[in-house]
Amino acid sequence: MRILHVMGGNEEGGLEKHVIELVNTLAEYPDDQVMLAAHAKYQPRVSAQVTFIPVDLSRSRRSPLALWALWRSVRQHKPDVIHAQGGKAMAMIATLASRLHRPLVATVHGQKKKQPGLAAFSAIIAVSAGLARQINHPSVHVIYNGIAPPLEHDKQQIADLRQSLQPASGQRLWLAVGRLVHVKGFDILLEAMTKVPTGHLLIAGEGPEADRLKALCRDLKLQQRVSFLGNRSDIGALMSACDAVVISSRREGFSYVFCEAAMQATPVISTDVPIPNEMLPSSLICPTDNPDALALLMNAFNPDDPGHGDSHRAAREKLTIAAMAGATRDLYNGITPTDRRAS
Repeated sequence: MRILHVMGGNEEGGLEKHVIELVNTLAEYPDDQVMLAAHAKYQPRVSAQVTFIPVDLSRSRRSPLALWALWRSVRQHKPDVIHAQGGKAMAMIATLASRLHRPLVATVHGQKKKQPGLAAFSAIIAVSAGLARQINHPSVHVIYNGIAPPLEHDKQQIADLRQSLQPASGQRLWLAVGRLVHVKGFDILLEAMTKVPTGHLLIAGEGPEADRLKALCRDLKLQQRVSFLGNRSDIGALMSACDAVVISSRREGFSYVFCEAAMQATPVISTDVPIPNEMLPSSLICPTDNPDALALLMNAFNPDDPGHGDSHRAAREKLTIAAMAGATRDLYNGITPTDRRAS
């Protein structure tokens, strides 16, 4: 089976990580030829087994030049299935749909007020059940994003890392990870910390709200209890070194932070967003946009709550790259004519 993935834009985030890992894994199946049409900047991260088609789709989704380049790629490479990744690629493929004459799949990665062009697709993939409930289409399939198994960390290195991060020994060490933007709710988390009498919070990430959040931290007199770490390349080790990960997002399509923490067997508490609210018991979830509720959750934290272990086991079963690729391949086979299916 010949599968063409289409990724619009030239940004860096969860969508781009997902697509690159998915195509690299699908290309390992001997019966499939996997292609990716995307901006040339992504080519170094794509496996040599993937046919990479450099197409600049960073222009407007209505750009005649971008649409023509995409249409020319389809005509040249003759895929059996076209898989649009994210809203921009979906819109462009929907525009060309009447000329494509083959099964079309789209993956919805996040919440959008409008999702035009859905009717053009044979099937829609949602990366969480919460997201799936918002999609009006007769064939919606939940396929969770997956990540690679975590690296094994040396216990002494983790102990040394924890000591270097913890200003006062014996205090609970919280970790929050993400781009410093409004939707991640770090302002809510800082307000919650004023109602949590002990413990130290680490925030790993950069973003346009960094200065505002640091100013809020000063206004709330939390400078001695909150550390801004900036971007880190050792998130897995940080998660292992901390007592718990806290997710304060206002909304999510799929929380990679939860996925990574659960794979590291680090306890997580979260606001009511996917996928924590699909893997954790209600006792470890609180409403969004509510500092008081988040503070109550943090103050009631119990590392021995059985919900943590249950979520870790579920993550290792459902949130792997292999599980994601297998479910995606099964979907392709379900919508492709028999003579073109992979065996």
